Amino acid sequence: MTEQQWELYRLSVVEQWQESPHKAAVIEAIKHKLMILALQEKADTSTSTAPNLKPRRESVDQGFSGSPLP
Repeated sequence: MTEQQWELYRLSVVEQWQESPHKAAVIEAIKHKLMILALQEKADTSTSTAPNLKPRRESVDQGFSGSPLP
């Protein structure tokens, strides 16, 4: 069972609870988690299709003055 499937199951269970502030808060938390999972999935698919580019090391190897570090 994936995290998304688990959260959808939790949502179906919580929706059966009696109306209360706690129920509303738990539903909002589950919906937030589902949103985060969807964003992560979208990011994973976009990075897997992007070319594998190496980061430039020059900016890391230089000090604030732009000169190479010893």
